Amino acid sequence: MSTTPAIQLMNKTEARETVTQINLSVNKAAILIHELYNREGWKALGYTSWSDCASKEFEHSRTQVVRLLDEVNIRQKIADVPMGASLPERAIRELKSVPAEQIGPVLEVAMDTAKKKGREVPTAKEVHEAAAPVIQEAKAAAQPVSPVTDDKHLARIAKVCGKETRKAIENGTVTMSRKEVEAFAGQTDEIMEAIKELVMISRWPVAKAVRFISRMPDEKTNVLDLIHLCIAAGGLYEATVNGFDFKVTKKARK
Repeated sequence: MSTTPAIQLMNKTEARETVTQINLSVNKAAILIHELYNREGWKALGYTSWSDCASKEFEHSRTQVVRLLDEVNIRQKIADVPMGASLPERAIRELKSVPAEQIGPVLEVAMDTAKKKGREVPTAKEVHEAAAPVIQEAKAAAQPVSPVTDDKHLARIAKVCGKETRKAIENGTVTMSRKEVEAFAGQTDEIMEAIKELVMISRWPVAKAVRFISRMPDEKTNVLDLIHLCIAAGGLYEATVNGFDFKVTKKARK
């Protein structure tokens, strides 16, 4: 009668070293996959597309390869975000559909939620909850508008912001969903004027533009924020932060 050899259980030190090695292996694989994709190694192997390469070369792990590539791409975008490098993989996946320029703000919201609960790093659920409205806004903004259905709202936009603004929405020069048109037309005249450039030129969702103009500049305001404030102000923006005067003007094209 044969007996199965007893398995020697790990101690805490061995378990921790094993976890470290697994993480190192996964990270190394992710970096190599990104290199193969970014430097077009798939072309060197004779494939016409990255997808074809992944299907043939990684037949049994294609999904994992694609997921690791997504993770590396997102981690590169959040390299400068505080605590971004500490985010677990599940939390990273929640950022996949978030527009690149919105990843930082989404993580700030998630990290604020985590800090209120006594943690430094947000969970996947907290990142998901912060990302969901931003993803929804982005999807809504990508849907074309129906001029007939939104005629009443477009008429108001023309009245407040001018006929050219209405025309740009109607002919698709600026793509807006019915929901976005209604949201834009539903603002006060003053707010419509204030967010017009952000919505029409920067192509921001209405809700994001409204939140942005309600914020007062502070020491966390960056150059990109100042540019958008200048756009919203019609080409000239002035502010004072901690005793320093700032003046941003849009240079006229020659």
